[in-house]
Amino acid sequence: MSVAFEYPYTSPTSSVTMKNPDYGNGDQYDTNFMATLKMDGSISTYKRKLREGLTIPFSNVANYTEFETFFLIAVGQEIKYTDPLGAAWRVRIVTPLLEVTTISGTGSCSLKNFTVQVKVV
Repeated sequence: MSVAFEYPYTSPTSSVTMKNPDYGNGDQYDTNFMATLKMDGSISTYKRKLREGLTIPFSNVANYTEFETFFLIAVGQEIKYTDPLGAAWRVRIVTPLLEVTTISGTGSCSLKNFTVQVKVV
């Protein structure tokens, strides 16, 4: 499975396909309910507002240069993000690439870890 970024959202002219994001533990997929313990010992629950943004972490990426080229074209613009389940989202990349680190590099091949943040439009 993989994810795809396409620019512009309608009639894309530029795209990049990446391996699945590295979400790590289940904390990334939090629920929409919040529980609070009151001073009298009772518990209250309420529904939280849905998050409008998404942090997408990638690790051991070999095609980082391809993504970086796409990023420079599409940052701040409306793009299509196709998630690992195949759902297409209209999003905007809202931050510079975060925490870009090279984890290994030999010759012209290097693996990188990085995070991108998008906002649902």
